Amino acid sequence: DLRAKRILVVKSGAWFGEILSQNPLYSQRMTAAFERPAGEEVILDIYGPLARWLFLPSAKVQEEIESYIKEKLSAAPMSVCFQGRWGTSQELEAGQRCIDDMLAAPWWPQDALPVIHVTSMGAGFRQKVRK
Repeated sequence: DLRAKRILVVKSGAWFGEILSQNPLYSQRMTAAFERPAGEEVILDIYGPLARWLFLPSAKVQEEIESYIKEKLSAAPMSVCFQGRWGTSQELEAGQRCIDDMLAAPWWPQDALPVIHVTSMGAGFRQKVRK
């Protein structure tokens, strides 16, 4: 019965993780749970873990994801997500430059070609990336 529950309604575009991290009831636990090192600094990474918990996929979707990971991701040492939100040529060019820069970077494993995952609202964008 929800009538007995207190409900918080957030009416803004602000990420609610920041709101929780500023609340004295949650801030210490969230910092302990989500702090992670990033080079020489430590950052509070709330978004990823909290979103994965809140937006947990259904069992069928989870099964499809695990199958995809087993089939596609285990084939290469690295994977890259290539997003072309609208599937425009500008997004394609920017993404290709980014991948070229990563492959040329000194930290990229030698002779390791990534599995490239493409996501886009544009129907033909995947074919453009394949070329």
